[in-house]
Amino acid sequence: MDVLDGNRTVFETVQEAMPQTNIGTIRNLCGAFLFQDDDADKRIFQLSGGEKSRVVLATLLARPLEFLILDEPTNHLDMQSRDILLEALNKITGTVILVSHDRHFLRSLVDHVMVMLPPVQS
Repeated sequence: MDVLDGNRTVFETVQEAMPQTNIGTIRNLCGAFLFQDDDADKRIFQLSGGEKSRVVLATLLARPLEFLILDEPTNHLDMQSRDILLEALNKITGTVILVSHDRHFLRSLVDHVMVMLPPVQS
């Protein structure tokens, strides 16, 4: 997760994505991505890969979105985190394009599917 500053806390990282928002709202968003209480004060360098993915997703969803592209967004997420992401993405009014092998996630979210197949060799 090269987009994250390892010296910042989870709270500071989410706050940077929504600078005009009050502390309670930022804490609620952190909590929605399973960074409750003291976990929101952890430094990014202390987090696992899945936790870093949740921070990135929280910062993306903190911003108003009209168009979002995600590549395998459920990788490294536990079931609870996947459900939280699914709930958040279902609230987006813009367009979401995503690549995923997670059939449950796709069935619960998308209304159009494009399948890409390799070219047929003769």
